[in-house]
Amino acid sequence: MKTKYKHIHFLRRGGLYASKRCYSCVNTKSGDSLGQVFYYPRWRLYVFAAMATAVFDKNCLRDIAHFLEQLDGG
Repeated sequence: MKTKYKHIHFLRRGGLYASKRCYSCVNTKSGDSLGQVFYYPRWRLYVFAAMATAVFDKNCLRDIAHFLEQLDGG
């Protein structure tokens, strides 16, 4: 599974839901946390929750979407 992209990467961490994986989305250059990826049982798929101050361009959003697709098996 790809976890490293040009400007962001994902680090596995303890999850909100013990049976599913949870990840932090981190800026590769600064190390700042940009948000979290976690399993959302109501929708039965992984979602991304951004930090309030984080901003993304279209390339970062594509990378986040690609990572979510990998987790959801699509």
